[in-house]
Amino acid sequence: MFGDSSGILSGASTPVLDASVKASGASSLKFTIPTNTPSDTSGSFFTNFSTDLTTQFSANAEFYVQWRQRFSPEFLDTLFTDGGGWKQVIVSAGDKPGCTASNSASGLCQSSCTALETVVQNTFQRGFAQMYNSCTGSTSHGAFNPFEEPFGGDFKLQNARPSPFCLYSQTNATPKTSFPPNGNCIAYFPNEWMTFQVRIKTGPRQNDEWVDSFVTLWIAREGQPSQLAIHWGPYKLSAGSVSEDLQFGKIWLLPYNTGKSVAQTHPMGFTWYDELILSRTQIADPDGTPVAQAPPPTPTPSAPSPLANTALGDLASSMLPGTWARLDVSNQDAILGVGSVSGTMLHFSNSMPWNPFSKVIEIVGMDHNWGMQRHVRYDVRTNQFVLVTADDGLGTQTQHGYDHNAVNPYTGDLYHRFYSGFTGSIRSFRKALGAGSFVELPSVPASSGLEQVAIGATWWSGAFSGAGAQGAWMIFNSGNANNAATDGQIVAFDPLTNTWFYNQQGKAPFYGSGSTYHSVMEYSAVKNVAVYGGGNVAPDRLWRLNQDGSFIAMPNVPAGKGVGIQQGLLVNDPASGNFLLLSAGELWELDPNGSGSWNQLAIPPNGVGIPGPTNPQAVIASSISDYGVVVFITQPGQTGATFFLYKHQ
Repeated sequence: MFGDSSGILSGASTPVLDASVKASGASSLKFTIPTNTPSDTSGSFFTNFSTDLTTQFSANAEFYVQWRQRFSPEFLDTLFTDGGGWKQVIVSAGDKPGCTASNSASGLCQSSCTALETVVQNTFQRGFAQMYNSCTGSTSHGAFNPFEEPFGGDFKLQNARPSPFCLYSQTNATPKTSFPPNGNCIAYFPNEWMTFQVRIKTGPRQNDEWVDSFVTLWIAREGQPSQLAIHWGPYKLSAGSVSEDLQFGKIWLLPYNTGKSVAQTHPMGFTWYDELILSRTQIADPDGTPVAQAPPPTPTPSAPSPLANTALGDLASSMLPGTWARLDVSNQDAILGVGSVSGTMLHFSNSMPWNPFSKVIEIVGMDHNWGMQRHVRYDVRTNQFVLVTADDGLGTQTQHGYDHNAVNPYTGDLYHRFYSGFTGSIRSFRKALGAGSFVELPSVPASSGLEQVAIGATWWSGAFSGAGAQGAWMIFNSGNANNAATDGQIVAFDPLTNTWFYNQQGKAPFYGSGSTYHSVMEYSAVKNVAVYGGGNVAPDRLWRLNQDGSFIAMPNVPAGKGVGIQQGLLVNDPASGNFLLLSAGELWELDPNGSGSWNQLAIPPNGVGIPGPTNPQAVIASSISDYGVVVFITQPGQTGATFFLYKHQ
């Protein structure tokens, strides 16, 4: 019974001992999947790690679970209607002292669905084992967080498999190509005893997570050595609240299949379990062969050093602090001066990101009614603009650059917030370094169902609450503005977990009314803060976001100036870490420390565009971390190009 140290629970059928089919010993545990049954087709078996509940694992611990499992052909060959994929094992929270069958509702007895559950599952019935973490989610990720590794616009589903890998795209091919020779996922095989081994290594506790944790899965066919299928980490395993003090301490065996339709008539299927082992050290294969070791953690990649002997770099090094200098780029008019309305692809834009891996400025934008958005790069090697694609594939609607672009400085991947309004979802795309096209990320709900067409985005590269080692793609949505305390939504996406781990509103209270747009967001790596705000109804207002998620209003922009699209350009200075505002023909500095302060800088020379607030011109800014300068690129029409550097320190 539930509440006992171990036991069997019934579903549509009940697990039974089977002496006729076994890997060793007297019997195995047989689960039956009858026809016309719901999600809980077969019931479950559970056992705590020890009968006295003293064997449990919390922070900075390591343990292994191995079992053998056999599948009938009918079970593997049936595509269960509406089923999300049958589970194999749940490694979850152990019961607490005092848990008994007579007081199982006391809160001392733990079900299979807990914050820290780590699950092996035939996800979406793909025909191979995958894994996920948590029935509740935690600070850095949501519930049922899949161990799926981003891979050049694709995803590795068993991320430790060598080439040709085990990829999401292979599961969508017709016919599917997940298995050799075209793929390399480790499949389920019928009528043999397969071996599965899970390793869980927890790191130190940080609030409701064990950070720097690792989860590993090995799989073996009968009579063959184990192969590494999944190696996940460093990862923030959900741990539950500190007050709950949950610890790994219970295993569940079950073919539970969430969503399975009771209306489906299908052949009766079976699966058997045997030789369940728990160990503090790695377990050998059934024949005694040592299991292949998991690889060491992959170091976070770093960008190449700045290029020497470049026109931009040489000019930057010759400049004194507080000065401007013009750089001649011969093909700027030809590449940027494209359009039939304003004649430029740069208008309605704020900043464009520097890519420290490829040593380019990534520029995405278009003229009104052009019918396709362009992707262009300024290449520091050649001191030329390069047309990457005349159509980035993101639609024919009028789009502009706005403040919608950022680069992950740890990988060189380009992120782009998709132009949309009032759909209820904030959509984003990623173009991996070296890739030819954008791939859509998971969407995130817009607060109150209101996202605006032109909002702010940036890459937060330092420490931020809940983010992983590469920081986060962060978006400020001013679209929910209703002159209320809940105005201003900030969301953040972790590329290492492929999840939106942060979604908070009320970050720009009483911002303004009318679901405003043309807002911006910029990040300072030096000071590890972001500044955001501006736009149509609040062109004089900014806020600062701190790494713990708290925020504070900054002083209003100087009189007669504005911030936001067609108001004033906001960009981070890579040397000082302060923020620069180009508006009304003047350059100002915002020091975000404390309550914030403004200071006027050297007047921009003639030729530097005026982005607003009156008679706005098409001009963008880019913070060039390699050379410690900010670039201002003006393209007022098909001609009139200028390219200026400003060196603050």
